[in-house]
Amino acid sequence: MLRHLTPVLLLIFAAVAIRVLVATKAEPALFWDSASYLDCANYLHTHGHLPQPGIRTFGYPLFILLCGGPKIILTRVVLAQQILGIVTIVLSYVLAFHITAKRWIALSVALLLCCAPDVLFMELTIYSETVTTLLLVGSFAALAWALSARRTSAWLLAGGVMALAAVTRPVFIILAPLTALVLLLFDMYENYAKGEGLPFPTSARIQHISALLALPIFIVGSYVGINTFLDGHPRLAVGKGFSSLNYVGLPSIYTRLPESMSHIRTAYTNQASQTKEPNPRLGWGIMLQPVLQARQTAHEAVKDWDDAAYDVFKSAVLANPTAYLREWRHVFSEFMSSYFVWFGLFRSNDTPQQCEQAQVSAPIYAAVRGLESIWRSSQPAWNYLALFGVPVFILFALRHPHDPRHKMLFIMTTAFTLYALLNTAVEPSLGQARYRMPWTTIIIVADAAFLMYVLRLLGRRAISALSMWCVCHLCHSAKAGTGSCPWL
Repeated sequence: MLRHLTPVLLLIFAAVAIRVLVATKAEPALFWDSASYLDCANYLHTHGHLPQPGIRTFGYPLFILLCGGPKIILTRVVLAQQILGIVTIVLSYVLAFHITAKRWIALSVALLLCCAPDVLFMELTIYSETVTTLLLVGSFAALAWALSARRTSAWLLAGGVMALAAVTRPVFIILAPLTALVLLLFDMYENYAKGEGLPFPTSARIQHISALLALPIFIVGSYVGINTFLDGHPRLAVGKGFSSLNYVGLPSIYTRLPESMSHIRTAYTNQASQTKEPNPRLGWGIMLQPVLQARQTAHEAVKDWDDAAYDVFKSAVLANPTAYLREWRHVFSEFMSSYFVWFGLFRSNDTPQQCEQAQVSAPIYAAVRGLESIWRSSQPAWNYLALFGVPVFILFALRHPHDPRHKMLFIMTTAFTLYALLNTAVEPSLGQARYRMPWTTIIIVADAAFLMYVLRLLGRRAISALSMWCVCHLCHSAKAGTGSCPWL
């Protein structure tokens, strides 16, 4: 443990120094979703439960209350989020070392994350991304420990952190069952490869999986049970309806709705005619009430507004699947490639995006924009490389079944892939970069392992030959005055 003390202290010093530098005079930033989190926190403090039907799960509103005690104090929330950001960087070092077994790689990954400006300034914003990032990285760090230590307490810890992630961001409900399924399948494959008869999982693996799922089932199940008692609907929170309604509001979909949905199409075209631009994009905030009124006018049952909106989305997709798949592909591309620094750099979404209005000095603002440009140009390659790692890591896991690192990498990249597909399938919002943000650490750790595997496969001689070719080509280009690079 002592050999990790110096890297960890260096990371803490770097993380604290950067936060003091950029956030000394910054104030808590409030953007679109901040109001709903604060409303839920106030309601939770007053009534002891969230409003029903709840648009948010209790994770982040409870965090806001815990930071301020009996009152909501936004400066304390921001300070707590900055501390969580520092803890996340340390956990990223721990996770990267578990995966790569190289301290210099783990330290490089963590230092790189220290320079992620979108993550840094999101800590100043009253949004759940900072807490979600910590819980996501903590889930995989605890899982790495559980796979290596094989203790029941480690599996309980991993499951508990995954459960907290699910009640903070409902889409993370996939983490625990996905992990359990993958581990069971790998265990059955190992038994089959050994020729031990039927490929049933071992009793030890069943015990580990049971410990992993115990707290997610209890915490998530209890919360769903409370919501069912209060609202009559077994769900974590509402949201799938109005989120997916944004897809229906795309011109390529609402202008081509079939005659069976003519009342919905009329609601959209009437709203579109009131705008100045042709075939505008109509969000759920504008169209939710007109759509529900159109359904009621057509004598369609509307027992729950979220379910009713989701039914409209499903009908629109089934009526025009080609347009939906085309838009989904575009949204997925945006999820994988978009990058911007906005949240926290300015105080609100209404603040003009100018240097004079930023929460930092002009030199720091210029440095942030420079880092933003670097991350924007490199982010797509990192994200797609993580997707390409899925088949590579499963091959290594099957080839080396006793090495838990390969299983970890396969679980991490598979979870990221499923998240990317599910999130973009129901939410075509322009904020896809924010939805991808909690996965930044997981993506970089997986990419570092992927590149390490590639270098191992190439071997020292191939790497040396490739390096010499690059150097010779650069020297030749410089001598010729072209200045071209061998990889361009």
